[in-house]
Amino acid sequence: PGIKILVGGAPLSMDFCRKIGADFYSPDPQGAVEYLDQIA
Repeated sequence: PGIKILVGGAPLSMDFCRKIGADFYSPDPQGAVEYLDQIA
């Protein structure tokens, strides 16, 4: 319930993120850091 799944990087895509039900996708690490700052 309180766990967020983040995926990203060059080998992955937003389409893959949707298919696996991940909560967030970013093509680079900075996007993930910004997302985590928002939800913290």
